[in-house]
Amino acid sequence: TGDSSYISQTILDGKQKGSVVRFENNETNGASLVGVTVTGGNAVEGGGIYIKGASPTLSHLLITGNKAHTCEVGSYVKEASGGGIYVEGGKPSINKVRISENSSEAEGGGIYMNSSDPSMDLVKVRSNTASTFGGGIYFGNSGPTLSRVVVEYNEAVDGGGLYLSAFSSPSLVNTVVGNN
Repeated sequence: TGDSSYISQTILDGKQKGSVVRFENNETNGASLVGVTVTGGNAVEGGGIYIKGASPTLSHLLITGNKAHTCEVGSYVKEASGGGIYVEGGKPSINKVRISENSSEAEGGGIYMNSSDPSMDLVKVRSNTASTFGGGIYFGNSGPTLSRVVVEYNEAVDGGGLYLSAFSSPSLVNTVVGNN
């Protein structure tokens, strides 16, 4: 229903054991995640929500308290990406979503996107952190559309609010980026 009291009472908790929700099988916009809190995720990519090669619909969500950690095994290192949401190679629709208090040990504290073109409307990205790039949102080779989005109070070494890398060209309409 979009009622915030239902969203705060309906909790998907990953208990720090990987991504809380995964879309990785070519899901279309008919695959929807609606009206819940996504929390307690801890993964290398997409602590809260992991999307790869899919285009789901995310609506009326609170994505909070998730982490992306860097994985080091011997000489192998995989950098952390997307504390709240990780998107690669898809066109998800993200509407009426609040992404707050997520973290990444590397890139994209709130959202990390690479080679993807999500549409975002009425989204608040607030109080997320990344140790290197894109405290709020990290864009890599992406062309998302952001409409009525607020990106505030996020932290990173570079790009506290937004970090644009390699061939990214986001469209920002009625979007506020401040106090990062």
